[in-house]
Amino acid sequence: AGLPEQVGNDGYGRYFTPSRTANYFLCVRNDPSESSAAEAGTLMAIEHIELNRWYSRWMRGKVYDEPVEETAWAYEFNTSADHIRVFVNVPSSLDMYEARLYAMANPAAGKGEMLNGIPIAWEPGLRGERSGVYGGFNFDPQGFRNVDAMASCDHSGEDMVMDYDAPAKGNTLYHLVLIAEYFSGTVKFIVQTDFEPPALQLIDPPTIVESGEPAVLEVNVRDETAVESVSLSYSTNGGVSWRQLNIIEEGDGNYSGEVPALAGGTVVDYIFEAEDEMGYVGEIRGSYKVMSSTDLELHLDADEIKGGESVNTYGYLTHGGEEVEIRYAHGDDVTNFNVTTDGTGYFSHAFTPDSKGEWQVSARFAGDDASNPAISEALSFTVTSISTSLTCALSDEEIELGEKITISGAFTLEKAGLEVELTLASAETMTKLSATTSADGSYSATFKPDSRGVWEIRARVQGDGLMYEGAESEPLDLTVGAPRLMTKVFRLLSGLIRPPLLYGLLGAVGATTGGVVFYIRRRE
Repeated sequence: AGLPEQVGNDGYGRYFTPSRTANYFLCVRNDPSESSAAEAGTLMAIEHIELNRWYSRWMRGKVYDEPVEETAWAYEFNTSADHIRVFVNVPSSLDMYEARLYAMANPAAGKGEMLNGIPIAWEPGLRGERSGVYGGFNFDPQGFRNVDAMASCDHSGEDMVMDYDAPAKGNTLYHLVLIAEYFSGTVKFIVQTDFEPPALQLIDPPTIVESGEPAVLEVNVRDETAVESVSLSYSTNGGVSWRQLNIIEEGDGNYSGEVPALAGGTVVDYIFEAEDEMGYVGEIRGSYKVMSSTDLELHLDADEIKGGESVNTYGYLTHGGEEVEIRYAHGDDVTNFNVTTDGTGYFSHAFTPDSKGEWQVSARFAGDDASNPAISEALSFTVTSISTSLTCALSDEEIELGEKITISGAFTLEKAGLEVELTLASAETMTKLSATTSADGSYSATFKPDSRGVWEIRARVQGDGLMYEGAESEPLDLTVGAPRLMTKVFRLLSGLIRPPLLYGLLGAVGATTGGVVFYIRRRE
């Protein structure tokens, strides 16, 4: 009929685990309503063991050369491992006969059946039958054993070790048989398929740790064999010496330890080591650097200055004697300066901008082997030009053609050497003159018009784009008229006669002219 229902309580219909110590009875009932023939069947009960785990069994040798209930015991396990090692620790009070290993099923090789994902024994093999490397199970001291899968004990207390290479690939079911010889005692044994050390993986390992703060280090340990111990050691001198720390088991294979707070600049190397039950030791290394935190403050003494003035920056760094870079930015132009903090971490700097407008300033600390880098808040300040005005005055508002006038005024910025541009325009022509300011900002220039009419006169100072703004005066009108008779005579004679005769002649001419004028007026 094949495989009947299994006695199992693991939720998968495979294994039964007793809930308490007691005598259990297994009974097979033949159902008359469903049975139509009488065929042979096999009932089997055997303890299933896990790999890479220690087990204990109290055993008793033969009594009066006859085996008793505890003389032989069998276990099953299944594995796909290529190599199996069985180690049996025998107490000095017991003399063991043999430990045997039988390959009982390999469904992939056509031997045995699969039951809910696990192999169950090839049924003829349970009765001692053999087919190639499979079967042959028995408790008889003189019965079949595979010489490549057995170990014997020559005297009391002698341990037994069995190394066996799997006969085929695939999930294979094995039976392990232990047979006692004389006396009694508890053996400890393990079926080992794990020959690798524990695998360790750091959990979020730090690379930088703040000075003054402890560092919590975590590791995950995985191994097929139970993990016996986990340790953590650290070094602050490149591995010359090590200090061991306490370990806390967090569960699910996770362990942690805490390295105490250390000073900035310290490089910490650490090692996690884990040892399993078989004595294999795995390790993993890591390192991190302890760095001091850095605070960087920056302040300005003014948020607006005039062109040509200096802005003063000052600040504080948590480390004394360190270099701080101060960056002044105006549009795409950046100017850098390096200053050094004093012993307490304070610094200051004065800067004179070369253009007006909005500026930004910030401080940067590049960090060092012991301290983290830092950058300050960016601060803004504005550079504005000095507002100015310009006056302009004429010595006369009306003159005769050929006469000169004096143009004068003052620039509100009292600075010598500034150029004052004078623009003089009439209906027919335009002339430009240049004057220079004195230390008090005043200026003057003379001008001789070359035509009659109204001239418009303006004065202008160009700003420098930074310190001061430009200014332009109000326009002034100058009227240039024709020369009078007296002026013409004077100019004619001044061209012919030189002083002092010119002055006497001018007096006589003046008297004559006056008489003529007087006569004319009397006639009128």
